[in-house]
Amino acid sequence: LHLFPDHAEGADPRESPLLSLFQEASVWNNLANALYHSDEENTNIRAWQAWSASLDIFRHINKSDYSCEEATILLNLGNIRSTISRQYRVELSQLQTHSTAGPPLDAQALALEHRAAQSAAIEITEAGLELATKIRPPKRTPECDVGCVIAAMNLSELIEATGDMKGAMQRLNEARKLANNWLRKLRNETDASDETGVG
Repeated sequence: LHLFPDHAEGADPRESPLLSLFQEASVWNNLANALYHSDEENTNIRAWQAWSASLDIFRHINKSDYSCEEATILLNLGNIRSTISRQYRVELSQLQTHSTAGPPLDAQALALEHRAAQSAAIEITEAGLELATKIRPPKRTPECDVGCVIAAMNLSELIEATGDMKGAMQRLNEARKLANNWLRKLRNETDASDETGVG
C-alpha cells in the first residue's frame, strides 16, 4: 500500500500525499481491526502486520511524546500475539500428532515455543499499559482509561495461563481499581455537567 509519493530530493513537488500521516495510520489501524474480526482464516498475522505499521506511523508523528492511539495499538498487539500463540500451539500439536514426514516434534521444544510466545504477549501488553498510564490530560482520552482496564484484565488472564496465580490476582485487583477510578471519573464529569447545565 503506497499512499505517499516520494518526497526525497528531486521528487516532483507538485505531487502531494493522498492522506496525512495520521490518516494513513488510521487506515492501517482500521484494516487491522477488520482483519482481526474477520471470519476468514489466517488473518491474525496480517492484522499484526497492519497494527505494527500503524504503530510505527503514530510513533513517527508523536516522536518522544505519547498518545492514546499508540497505547491502544500496543494493547491490541499484545492481545493478538496471545491469540497467535494459542493457535501456534494447537497447530504444532496437530503437526506433532499427524506428521508423516519424519519423527514427531519434541514435546519440550513445543513447550519452550509456547512459553516464549506467552512471554512476548505479556511484555507487549505490559508496555501498552505502562504507556497508557503515562498519558495525562488533555491528551488522555476515555480510550486510555478503558484500555488500561482491559490491559490489566488481559494481563491477569495471560499470567494465569503461566501458572502464576498470585501475579494473576494482583493484575485482576489492579483492573478492578482502574475500573473503579474510571467510573468515579465519569460520575464526577456527569455531576459537573449537570451543575453547569451542559449536556
